Amino acid sequence: MRRHRVKKHLRVAVLLACTCVALAACDSEPGPPEQDNPFYGDDLPAVILPERGVNGRMVTAVDDLGNPPISLPGGWIVIIPADKAPKWDELPAEWSQTRLDTAGAEFAEVNDQARFHLTPEPGPHFICDTWQHPETGTYRLDEYNCWEINLPDHGTITAYSGDGMFGAFVDDPSRYTN
Repeated sequence: MRRHRVKKHLRVAVLLACTCVALAACDSEPGPPEQDNPFYGDDLPAVILPERGVNGRMVTAVDDLGNPPISLPGGWIVIIPADKAPKWDELPAEWSQTRLDTAGAEFAEVNDQARFHLTPEPGPHFICDTWQHPETGTYRLDEYNCWEINLPDHGTITAYSGDGMFGAFVDDPSRYTN
């Protein structure tokens, strides 16, 4: 009876080993080709280098389901030089036009093609996706819709928003279409 158990265990071990080898062979098949950066998809506005200043484009963030970004027209982008802005933990949520002017802020409307243009001094800035409150006339800026970025004097940026977050990055010059 003991000999029968050993044979049974040996068969189970061999069967388990064969299954593992078969599964490992399936796993070694090449996967889909590596995807390109989703922020440079064909469905998004092209990255166009301006003659002066910084061109930008506004897109949705890649969501938690992996859906690629799409154009996000409308709204406003505001930049504030980092040395004139308060620290993150002291950033007030509501900003008046006077306070923004005092901080050296620059506004850019995001057009119907999800593009905007800025003429910043190069260096660190807060860049924010904002809207104007219809009753108070203030602008909403907080850690959820602002990002720190080192802006060039000449180039392009991509700003993205979605799922309770906002961010921006300077585009790779190899992506310019002109």
